[in-house]
This record gives sequence, C-alpha cells and structure tokens, in this order.
Amino acid sequence: MKVKDLLKTADVIKVSPQDTLSSVLAQLESSHDAGFVFDENDRFIGVVNPYYAVIKKAHPGSTKVQSCLIHPPKLQQTDDMSKAARLMIESKIHYLPVINQDHEFVGIVSARRLLSYMLRSNEFAAQLQQKVGDKKIVTIKGEDKLSKAVNLFKDFKISKLVMVNESGAIAGIVSQYDVTDDLTAPKERHNSASRSGNKDAQSDKPVRNFARTHVMTLGDNATYADVATHILEQKIGSIVIINKQRMPIGIVTTKDILAFMVPKDVSKGIEVSLKDVSAPDDKLIKSTTQKLEKKLMQHGIAGGHLVVRGAHKGGVIEVTFSCIDERGYVSVHIEGRDINDIMIELVEKVSSRLDY
Repeated sequence: MKVKDLLKTADVIKVSPQDTLSSVLAQLESSHDAGFVFDENDRFIGVVNPYYAVIKKAHPGSTKVQSCLIHPPKLQQTDDMSKAARLMIESKIHYLPVINQDHEFVGIVSARRLLSYMLRSNEFAAQLQQKVGDKKIVTIKGEDKLSKAVNLFKDFKISKLVMVNESGAIAGIVSQYDVTDDLTAPKERHNSASRSGNKDAQSDKPVRNFARTHVMTLGDNATYADVATHILEQKIGSIVIINKQRMPIGIVTTKDILAFMVPKDVSKGIEVSLKDVSAPDDKLIKSTTQKLEKKLMQHGIAGGHLVVRGAHKGGVIEVTFSCIDERGYVSVHIEGRDINDIMIELVEKVSSRLDY
C-alpha cells in the first residue's frame, strides 16, 4: 500500500502567510494537527503546528503565520505507508503534505487514515491483538501550575498528561492543545512592585482549569486494536489504561500504534530527494550530505531529510533540511541562486541549530 492510496485532497486546512497564529489554532483540533500554508500563487510553503508554534517557540497569538511556520517532512505519492508513519512519529505532526514528481502539493496523508488501514489489514493483526498492559505514564495534580505542565510536556516529549487526585485515581487529562489559548494570549503581569512581578499570570493558573474531566479509558485487558478502534470512533488521540481501582497504569497514543508500521531496521543516514539538479551540483550535494551526517553523528541523531529543488522561477534554488534532535523537530530552509553559497550556508545553519 502506497501513500497515494490513502491520499486526502478535500477539507485540507489551508491558511495564508498573513493570517495570525490564533486564527489558525482556532481551526485545529490537537497539538499534532496542522494548518497548511499557501502563498499568493497557491504554492505550498509550510505548516503551522501547535506544538512548534506554542509549546516549543511560545509565539503570541498575534504572530503572523509567515513568522511561525515550519517546513515539515514531505511525502511522495509512491512512498510506502511505513515511511509516512515514521515521519509522523519523528516530526510529531500527524498530517503530512504529499507532493508529486514536480514537487507540487497534491494533498495530505493523516494518521487517522493510517490507523484505519491498519485495522482493515491482516498485515498488522498480530501486533494489534497484543494486550496493552502497563505503559509509561506521566501524571500531574490539579493544583499544580500550568508552568509545571508545560515543562513536563517539554522534558518528556509528550503531548498529554494524566491528572490524578490525592489518592492517585484518574481525575482528568491535559493536552498541549488544551493550553494553547492561554499560552498565546497577551501576557498579564503582576504589579511591578511585587516580588513576583516577572511571573506570567497564565503560568500560575492551576492545571485543573485546563483539564478535560471526561476521559476515555479502557481496562488493563484491552488490546491495541481496541485502542485504535476507540481512537477512530471517538475522534481522539489517546486512551488511558486503568486498573480495577481506576488507577491509571498507562496511556496509549496514536503514536504508539503507528509504531507498528515502522520497520525496526530502518536505515540510518540522510535521505536525499533531488529535482532538476545537474551532475556537478549533485556531486556538491553529496559532499554536503557527508558533512551533515558527521554533524548528526556528533549529536547522536540517526538521520535526516534533505530536499533540493534545482533552479526554477527565475533561477531560484530551494533547499530544505530536517531532522529530529532531543528537543524536537529541526528544519532549515534556504533559497538562492548559487548552489555553492547555499550548501555552505546550509551546513552553517544546521550546525548552529544543533549546537545551540
């Protein structure tokens, strides 16, 4: 099964570079969702994602889209589903753009479509019938501050926290998306004469103000197939696993199920995609790729993605490099007319981003 077989072309959330971040977030439903940005010529230029715009970068809601978009991994129509699943897991974005051989946007592939395919296919039947059992879970109490929740999201690289009461029983769930409105709101500050004058009022609010108390749960005998079915039917991103005393013992997310699609022996290194590149330029790109791979090795990063589109539209060359480090998704996009200058700038920018 190829990406083209699950391609979605209708009801894609399209936004303009001049839209505000808050107007885009209002159209999204989760921290893994994305608004697809198109310029005045209807050319796809990137996405806006709650995690990267709000949790990682803390952009205010008034920020223009052009200042907070990122360049996500792109899929070809002929790519395998396993690649789509892997890129969704690595990038934390569950809606990825699909391009044709001319690097033109043709639609998207969503994690929900991958899950639906997995449930229908015999290929994943054995994995999905496994019982979930105990899984790693991060909890928080209702009286804890929002600032603690944000730090936990970053430190554990997760998108959901299970809220528990004093006895440890489940009391709600807090997601990154649930807190985006407050994090993008204008900052309210205490009186400057106060000892706490530099603290943001939003960060001091209790987590219970943001928690959803209606939480979908399953017992400890649930299988991954049960979880996937509930995720699709309820249009949610995760299920909390509880024991008979309603104590949370784990949480299963869409990411956990997508992982069954990803081969364990995925090759390492930088995946390169070229379009309209001359032979001399190809040699330079290979040399640059080797330099980037050495830089990734220094930081313990398994691989990355390099896309080079040769001269077009008046001789402009486009280069996009992306990888995943311990802090999240890293993307560098450069446009220019001299491939030598672009490759030098690419290595410098990637090195700067990773060394920061």
